[in-house]
Amino acid sequence: MSGLITSLVTGAMVLVLSACSPSVGSEGWCEDMINKAQGEWSPKDALSFSADCDANIKPDSDVDADWCEEIMDTPGQEWSMQDSRNYSKHC
Repeated sequence: MSGLITSLVTGAMVLVLSACSPSVGSEGWCEDMINKAQGEWSPKDALSFSADCDANIKPDSDVDADWCEEIMDTPGQEWSMQDSRNYSKHC
């Protein structure tokens, strides 16, 4: 009986947690990916991002020379997609 209860609770938790995540390709998902370090992306994430989000990214207007110097001290795998775009456009 306790195994059945454990299974039901686990299933309910999975259902609740998956309902909180934005669906792949949605605006919320794209925003989450922009702020996530690229080193944490899966190959599937990168393909989905390229197909669904890439054209909607706009560079930050507050990027300046100090930001460019600071980002160089951050390992590349920790850069977000927004960091990469800002660096290529402004630095």
